[in-house]
Amino acid sequence: MTRIGADTATTPFQRAARDLLESNPDATPLDLATSLDFLTSDSDDAHPDWHPSSKPFDAMVRAYFLQQLTGWSDRETIETITDETETATAFGFELDELPSRSTLTRARNNRLSEPLKASLKWKAGWIEAHLQATGHPLATQDLIPEDKSSDSQRNVNRFIRDKLDTVPREMVNLIADEWNDWIPDRARNAQYHLNSFLETECTMGLTRTAAEQGSEIYNDNTDRDGGGPGGDLFVEYMKRLERADVLRMLHNSTGLMLNTAKRHLEFERPVTVAIDITLLPFYGDTDHAKQSEWIVDTRKRPDTEYDWSYRYATIAIVGENVKFMLGLKPVHEDDNMGVLVEELLDDALHHVSIDTVYADRAFASADVLNTLNQLPVRYVIPVPLNSRLKNDIRRMRHDVKVTHEYPIHGNVRDGATNEKVRTTRVLLPSVKSEDDGAGTVAFYTNLDVDDESAVERERTEKAINRYRRRWGIESAYQSLKTFLPWTSSKEPVVRLFHFAFGVLLYNMWRLIDFLIQLSIDEYEVRTKPRLKSKRFVNAVKSRKLLA
Repeated sequence: MTRIGADTATTPFQRAARDLLESNPDATPLDLATSLDFLTSDSDDAHPDWHPSSKPFDAMVRAYFLQQLTGWSDRETIETITDETETATAFGFELDELPSRSTLTRARNNRLSEPLKASLKWKAGWIEAHLQATGHPLATQDLIPEDKSSDSQRNVNRFIRDKLDTVPREMVNLIADEWNDWIPDRARNAQYHLNSFLETECTMGLTRTAAEQGSEIYNDNTDRDGGGPGGDLFVEYMKRLERADVLRMLHNSTGLMLNTAKRHLEFERPVTVAIDITLLPFYGDTDHAKQSEWIVDTRKRPDTEYDWSYRYATIAIVGENVKFMLGLKPVHEDDNMGVLVEELLDDALHHVSIDTVYADRAFASADVLNTLNQLPVRYVIPVPLNSRLKNDIRRMRHDVKVTHEYPIHGNVRDGATNEKVRTTRVLLPSVKSEDDGAGTVAFYTNLDVDDESAVERERTEKAINRYRRRWGIESAYQSLKTFLPWTSSKEPVVRLFHFAFGVLLYNMWRLIDFLIQLSIDEYEVRTKPRLKSKRFVNAVKSRKLLA
């Protein structure tokens, strides 16, 4: 597992872009789009040479790259290119056959290959990260914090409104192509604008409505010709997706968002991540719930009011005042939790470097510990209370007890049925949120801790508490539910699609709040969001997200 960094020029393209920007401080997006070499091949062009509507392929590649770099709409991109004859010629277009807005739309949807589009997006994302890291004036101004620390509350509120006017549209436009890929070809030829599908899902998530009502709300408020798809049609298209398609779209979109804002989110240094299980209720037929491999019985769980639930494992960056979702996996009844943790960490490591893993107590098992012991990360996992743990608590001589080489038995991938895995177990006084009546809580960890002296016990408690504070700032479901549509669908892929898109809306909210807090110089001390999720939802609902 490796980490991808956006700010180091390692490829010929990155070095060429860096050299161009350093040699020409006044370089424009047009200079970048017309000067850099994108090294396309014949397989990247879906149109044969004799195709009657084919504009020069290299010119369309440069136009698409310009759009990814600037976030402009199709109209803005084409008008900028064709406004001056010298610009159009520099892109490679013939003056007697200049492109129209629909030319770029068709090229994006039908001509440019998927690998090529992905490559161009990542190249634009790298340049954006490099621009911000070097303070170049081309850096996207809407994603750069501003100094508002001396402003009045009125000016701060105005600044928040300005960010809400610009950043959501920029973020959604950034991921629009990725999430429009799931739309079937038949729908692409329908009367609906391609973005209307994405806008309908946004409406459903922000209004917490089901497909039928959400599509009605969208059609009542959109000014797009032809409106958007009806609820039944929308769900029918979702049912055709594979789980892998949804997870790929989420993974790629997360990368695009992070590449755009990475410098200001300060994810260049290794981060702490939290792995959690989120339960979403299933209120349907009990017989169906019993037969489904994706629904679990939660009637006896004290921490939930639902009889039956879907389970989703999430991995998120956590800190004193930031939580950003990096990935998710739906949990199947036969899933090996160790494999699940490895897959989540692999997804996250494509975006950030990881220092410490904090996992929910549902992951306090031999297979998870076996996985983590083989990775270059530190971990802290709370241990569920059982009779053995209660006995050990009663025998404690001090408030803090450390047991090295503590054995855990259980099934391990490629191991024996009852494999022994060793870790360090720490017992220490519980805090209010963890108190289950024992007064003491246990953790599995590989941190360097001990209890030989009062000083070491105090150091151990401080070490564990450092990660305690980064966990549980907010329940993942309590925050995510703000952005999840209502659904009664029995199709697991439909529920996964809604959950994954809800994660993106959640990330957008946290990103804007992070930028706001950086700008008003309170980020180091404020642990609660300054931008409340309800205000974010209301603001975005009142604006059109997509140009």
